[in-house]
Amino acid sequence: MNYTIRFAGAVLVSMMAALGPAHATGDFLCEANDASVKFEAGSSFSHGLGEVFTNFKGTLKVLLKDTPKDLADLAFDKDHLAHHWFHGDSLKLHLYRERPGSGLHGYVELVVETTQSPDDETAFGGSYKLTVYHIRDEASSEGETLSAEGEISCSVG
Repeated sequence: MNYTIRFAGAVLVSMMAALGPAHATGDFLCEANDASVKFEAGSSFSHGLGEVFTNFKGTLKVLLKDTPKDLADLAFDKDHLAHHWFHGDSLKLHLYRERPGSGLHGYVELVVETTQSPDDETAFGGSYKLTVYHIRDEASSEGETLSAEGEISCSVG
C-alpha cells in the first residue's frame, strides 16, 4: 500500500511538472512619423509579472535641423532600453543611446508614454519626447540640445 501511494504521488508530480507554468506572450509595435522624427520599435513580451521584453528592436531617424549625422539615424536594441513599463493600460519606453565611437560626447534620449484606447484594447496612443544633445567641437565645452515632442501610436497583440 505504501508503495502504491508513493507511486501515485510520483505520477502526479511528474504530470504537474510536464504541464509546467503557462507562458503567454504578446507583441507590440510603436510608430511616430512627423516633421521631427520617424520612429518605429517593437518587441515580444511576456504576460504576467514584469512583462519582460524580448527581441526589442527599434529605429529612429531624427529630422530636426542641425542634428549631427551620427545621431540622426540610429538603431536600438534591448541594451538601449533604459526603462520600460507595460502594465494595465500603460505602455512606456525610455530609450537612450550615446554617440557611437570615441568622438565628442553626444546622446539621443526618447521617452514614449502611451495609454490604452477605451474603444480598442489593442490600440495605445500618446506622446514622445525627444532630446538630442551633443558637443559641437573640441574647442567648445558647451553642448547643444535639440528637442521635439509629438504623437505616437502603438498596437499590442
